[in-house]
Amino acid sequence: NIMSNEIGCKDMDTLINMGFHKQSARSALDWSGGNLSVALDYLLSGSVEDQTREEARTHQHAAATDTDATDENIDGSNNTHGYIVHSELSQYSLPNGRSACTCIALKAASFLLLDADLRPNKQVGKISPEVLSDCIMEGVQSYQAIIETGSTSSASTVEHMSPEEVLSKFPGTISEKIKVLSLQSGVLLSSPPSLSAPSGIYDCLANSCLRNSGIDPCCSVGVILVKPPETVLIILPPLSSDGGSFILVDSHPRPPVCAGSYAQVFPTLEDLCQKLSSIFPAVDLGPDVGEMIAMMYNSFDAYVLQVKGGDTDT
Repeated sequence: NIMSNEIGCKDMDTLINMGFHKQSARSALDWSGGNLSVALDYLLSGSVEDQTREEARTHQHAAATDTDATDENIDGSNNTHGYIVHSELSQYSLPNGRSACTCIALKAASFLLLDADLRPNKQVGKISPEVLSDCIMEGVQSYQAIIETGSTSSASTVEHMSPEEVLSKFPGTISEKIKVLSLQSGVLLSSPPSLSAPSGIYDCLANSCLRNSGIDPCCSVGVILVKPPETVLIILPPLSSDGGSFILVDSHPRPPVCAGSYAQVFPTLEDLCQKLSSIFPAVDLGPDVGEMIAMMYNSFDAYVLQVKGGDTDT
């Protein structure tokens, strides 16, 4: 019994160190009969609601975030490293917004890609706090509409959704002028961003930019990056552009840098991926967790979007 209690405490510590709330970890271990791998799978499936996991992960990686220059607006043509704009609103500022990040990211992608399409260089123009706030509010409204129609498993359930789920249940989340080109998947890596690291974030984004035959090289590219329970938006410059900026739009607060939502611009894909690695670090789950479960925990999806081009798209 003493040995069993020691193992149980160790498993609890493992789940808590991964960012799960103590009560959720205990519930999952009780449900699984003390099997750590089964408990982790149960938590990852969303069966246990974990309202504080996001907060725990935010504090865990706050030290990894940077404190670069801020301004009231940012411009996609200004590739100053780390240039950032804040909004006081985050997804947590509104009722039922806690799991609305995918809807928010889709709203922001639609707005920014259409804005870029109207500009001669086809790149995103200025992003203001007001734009960020509007995307937050409209995204949460879309999420609320999905809940109210009973499209989720329960009308009162608040849960993370993929872009596919959102668009199938509420197509109006993005403009009819925006198309989803492809879905790419990968696994978070502990090594620095590199094309030589297969399936990592850098490789996945480079594939989205450089090796997707459906991409119009003259238009900006949106990437909805999903690492449950979080979704963020990335805007990449047109392939045909000379230079250009890489933009991250994040509806999650990242204290101490930002207590609300923010958009940040980077001069290179490497710089952007370094930021993403601080938000989504690869987690070593230890020898007690199976390889398949570990890969599932560290996996992510990237949905590639662009503005539809004339009569060739339907």
